[in-house]
Amino acid sequence: MIREFVRVVALAGSIVAFANADEPKQRAPSADAKGEVYEAKAADGLAFQYFVPKDYDKQAGTNLVFILHGSNLDRRWGFANHPAGEFCPHDIVVSPDGTRANNAGTFNFMQADKDTSRLHALHLELRKIFNIKETYLYGHSQGSFFAQYYAGQYPDFVSGVVGQASGTWIGTTLSKKHHHIAVALMHGTADPVVPYGQSVAAIAEYVKADYPNCRLRSLIGWNHWPDWNQAQQQLWYCVGTASKDSVRAEAAFDALLARKDGVDVVARYLVARRILGETFCTPEHKEKARTQIARVERIAAAHVAALEKSMKDKNASKLEAAPAWIGHARRFLREYQAVPACEAFRKTFVDRVKEHEGEAQRAWQDYEKFLEKDPQRAFAEGIDLVAKAYLAEGYVTAEFLASLKQMKDDAKKLKIPATTLKLYDKAIPPYEQALKKGDDEFEKVEKAAGA
Repeated sequence: MIREFVRVVALAGSIVAFANADEPKQRAPSADAKGEVYEAKAADGLAFQYFVPKDYDKQAGTNLVFILHGSNLDRRWGFANHPAGEFCPHDIVVSPDGTRANNAGTFNFMQADKDTSRLHALHLELRKIFNIKETYLYGHSQGSFFAQYYAGQYPDFVSGVVGQASGTWIGTTLSKKHHHIAVALMHGTADPVVPYGQSVAAIAEYVKADYPNCRLRSLIGWNHWPDWNQAQQQLWYCVGTASKDSVRAEAAFDALLARKDGVDVVARYLVARRILGETFCTPEHKEKARTQIARVERIAAAHVAALEKSMKDKNASKLEAAPAWIGHARRFLREYQAVPACEAFRKTFVDRVKEHEGEAQRAWQDYEKFLEKDPQRAFAEGIDLVAKAYLAEGYVTAEFLASLKQMKDDAKKLKIPATTLKLYDKAIPPYEQALKKGDDEFEKVEKAAGA
């Protein structure tokens, strides 16, 4: 079961406030229910809130976006965290209760046929009422796991999936039949509830299954909270790469280009590549695509040049010297994934990363194995993980570093020897300094390159 405790506590106040504010009016879904949030129930009693844009035209149709909440929440979470009329402003947006009630009056999305079939029944009802062109699923935490699982069960009804702060349930179907579905997983690198590494592993499964349009959007330093700005951009990425409608793909590209804050340049880049390769797109959009591709590739090349220079420093190979390239490389490889200059740079790291991943797996297994029964050994293995495997993605997270620091602070109580504490001082603070210096270097290159 996903650990949602932090998020539930954090949301408790907002849910109460939302419940005590003006509740949405009860109104059965219809083409005339435009411009505000309404509440209704499906035929089987599943409650949901929905928003139909003012510009909805039944003859032209539009897309449907489901918002699926995390564990132990309800339908109100959707529009409380994703403002109606701003989030997917031209789409029909629906936020249902989880498919199964718990004993606390809230709901969950569970991994069973009876759960996916319940959401599917609502999906079919909405398709009868509205002219739905394509359907996209956006889930947070448990809702993200479920969104992917639902897409695996009903691929003919889904064009794209965006998930935040999850991974992928074992049993989620990934196959060639699903390759038309675009998948974007977001995850905060400082998520204290669901480890960042779960999304790293999940997207690797999509890559292994040969999905042509799948990506991980790493939210640097972000926690478990939803981020509707980033979710919006990932949905546009999905539409821009998966939609069979040129007008919608181009509109998604335009929307990505118009975004001014928290810009995902690689989402723009990937949609631009799709538009440039499609015969059905306009010459105007193809020219925009060329400009965007050239811009992103230029910035990526500037990062590589800075990294290569940094890695030639005489202290570049010594972790205790806190070399900036460590933090710079990790962030660059996360944020510019799929850009040719980034992937070429990644290849130069292949052998070193494989070595680090091997060390990380060994140290992580021992760290978890001894955490309860032998904390001194676990602490030593944790230090080893950082010292020998800092390039392995998904292991050395902010949460993990915080746990090591707590063990250090409790050294007397845990009977950690002074020799081990010296190893901590030799590895952990320099690594954290390397991340900070690398972030500064990354931002410096971005600014100089005109990002």
